Amino acid sequence: MLLTARSLVWTVAVLALLTVVPAFAEDAYQIDPAIAAKLRAIGNRINVGEAAKIYVPLHANTPKDGVKHTDNLSYGRDPLEKLDVYEPAARPARPVPVFIYIHGGGFMRGDKTNRGMGPFYANLGYWFGRHGVVTVLANYRLAPTDPWPAGANDIAGIVAWTHAHIASYGGDPKHIVLMGESAGASHVAAYALERRFQPRTGPGLAGAILLSGFYDPAFETKAAPRFGASGPGAPNEAYYGKNTSRYAMHATMKHLTGPKLPMLIGYNEFDPPEAQVEAGILFGDLCEHFGDCPDLLYIPYHVNGSAMFTIDTPDEWMANKLLDFIRTPGG
Repeated sequence: MLLTARSLVWTVAVLALLTVVPAFAEDAYQIDPAIAAKLRAIGNRINVGEAAKIYVPLHANTPKDGVKHTDNLSYGRDPLEKLDVYEPAARPARPVPVFIYIHGGGFMRGDKTNRGMGPFYANLGYWFGRHGVVTVLANYRLAPTDPWPAGANDIAGIVAWTHAHIASYGGDPKHIVLMGESAGASHVAAYALERRFQPRTGPGLAGAILLSGFYDPAFETKAAPRFGASGPGAPNEAYYGKNTSRYAMHATMKHLTGPKLPMLIGYNEFDPPEAQVEAGILFGDLCEHFGDCPDLLYIPYHVNGSAMFTIDTPDEWMANKLLDFIRTPGG
């Protein structure tokens, strides 16, 4: 039987997800069995706070020397439009790569520092700063006060601020890698892949990383019962609105209008099913759209949110994967 173009994309997506897993046997990723058991107990539920508790003790004595940071710089007028910059304390002779991290939080919550939940996400700033990367941790406006497309517009503001100011912190404005996780990945994908959110000169990025994201609210709403979602309303309607007939207009996967960009799509072993499926669909769509496939990263053992908590601990598997891409996007 002949495959239609769309069914071929889905086939490529599913095969990508199925075949990438055995490849990581060569990585020999070792994780503390006790931690793996705790993560497995969380499973596919989104419980970032519970995952954070597992990793807080591992950060008790992590070094903070060799890095300096400047906090709560404004990139917009809203009180939430703030960012922190971490830089090597000893200014390198040449500008260094820049890494922007956008947190998750179900479109309605989350913070760049998450005080009270642990040292997150300052752990990223310290680790990447020690490894010669200027790191920007940014907040953005939240739903329901600021619905779609506030998140994508804020990403544009963050990138614009970085281009204008990052050289003052030793960063190279020509080498900016932008990453989003969960809801943050949705916002980053919208900016990185949709022309309507970019300036006329383009996204201004060397690469983008999407982890555990959601890229099509229409698909999520239609498939929610099959994913075991319960309760009234559409998923994430606080951000996308109650009118589901407009969701296709908001879906990044239906608006791949931006220029080709080196990209890494990641998903965890215990991400919610919809996040894993959408990682595969987006992978297939980008393969078809650009005639070339992005990088794909399967993260064993981890639940939604937990992989970023490993950064600046003895478990450097995830940190090194990201660092490799940041230094040579698409390489």
